Amino acid sequence: MTPGAVGRPRDAAREEALLDAVIELLDEVGYDGLTIAAVAQRAHASKATVYRRWPSKEDLLCAALLHVTRDAVPVPDTGSLASDLREMLLHSARAMAEHRPRIAAIMAAVVTRRDLAATFDQVFLEGRRAAARSIYERALGRGEFAQGPDIALLIEAAPALLLQRALYQPDEPLDAAFVDRIVGGLVLPALGASPPQHAAQHTAQSTEGTS
Repeated sequence: MTPGAVGRPRDAAREEALLDAVIELLDEVGYDGLTIAAVAQRAHASKATVYRRWPSKEDLLCAALLHVTRDAVPVPDTGSLASDLREMLLHSARAMAEHRPRIAAIMAAVVTRRDLAATFDQVFLEGRRAAARSIYERALGRGEFAQGPDIALLIEAAPALLLQRALYQPDEPLDAAFVDRIVGGLVLPALGASPPQHAAQHTAQSTEGTS
């Protein structure tokens, strides 16, 4: 760059444009319709430029997922397990609600490609598991629950319920009420931990309404 120039280096800006194009096309045409040629055309680049950076469509997709989700894994620290989980799951729920077509396209790809599934797990899911693990470990250290429950299973189960609703129940809301049901009705009872006060009140009101 020349002295006094402002902006990202040219190569970094070109790479960002290519990765943005991948995500846009994934939303529009799904994984099967995603091609190197289409990405290059959308980003006003040559196919050779894309291939120099990523030798396959799978490599390109994984890079794009890392690009779009960088710094997107919140690790809240409110001092309460219930509040931390609620905040983290709400973040995931909002992202899933906003990007249902993208998620469906990614899931279709990883189901049919074992190699892509393994890479997707490494570059996308492991960061989310690590974030959740740190929340549970802090809560265990604070004495909010006793050692013994299968934390690894709960780490997988809570977001899986969000994903199931995003993929197979598109008319059902991915909202705070659903997140509260997951935290207060599944995770905390499995840990033997007390539900947050607002969740306990909500449960009591629901019981009264059905009596």
